[in-house]
Amino acid sequence: MISGVVFDMDGTITKPVLDFAAIRREVGAPKEGPPVLEFFESLAPKEKARAFEILLRHERRAAKIAEFNDGAEQLLDYLKRENLPCGLLTRNGDATTRQVMEKLGLEFSVVVTRDTGVGLKPSAEPLLYIAREWRLKPEQVLMVGDFLYDILMGRRAGCRTAFLTNGQAIPQELDADMVITALDELIPLLTLDRSTQ
Repeated sequence: MISGVVFDMDGTITKPVLDFAAIRREVGAPKEGPPVLEFFESLAPKEKARAFEILLRHERRAAKIAEFNDGAEQLLDYLKRENLPCGLLTRNGDATTRQVMEKLGLEFSVVVTRDTGVGLKPSAEPLLYIAREWRLKPEQVLMVGDFLYDILMGRRAGCRTAFLTNGQAIPQELDADMVITALDELIPLLTLDRSTQ
């Protein structure tokens, strides 16, 4: 039975507004290649500091205009009523994550950002860290996200996974337990899961 739900932030809890193509152009990352945080590791210290400042500017702007994604409020209300713990797992930094949470009035029992120091998606470690905090087995945790890395992380951790399409094509290599177009579609699935145990 699913006993805890972990959410990605940008594009999952909130509507997708971060323009990663623009970020890549500004920091000088190639169109194809590793994600920006991994690209930053290849930079000299001065260039890396400049790249992080560019990323933070984009993250601050996204936090300022953040709004709930479709079905997010309904799903979070349901999880609260059912007393299911909720976690937030994002590659954003602490400051902008807190800014989004304050703006939208979000509460999570565990929040993991790139500043937490327990690894980055798609590593399994951040998700396993949350499962340990909740004293749950990985298979009791559902990871919900809109990016392939969310699903890869969930698979590597041994968790259940739900992919949110946001109206986009489903990646060919996707291997998710559930595919949804809005977050509240998880409510009947979670209700069924709980009623069959």
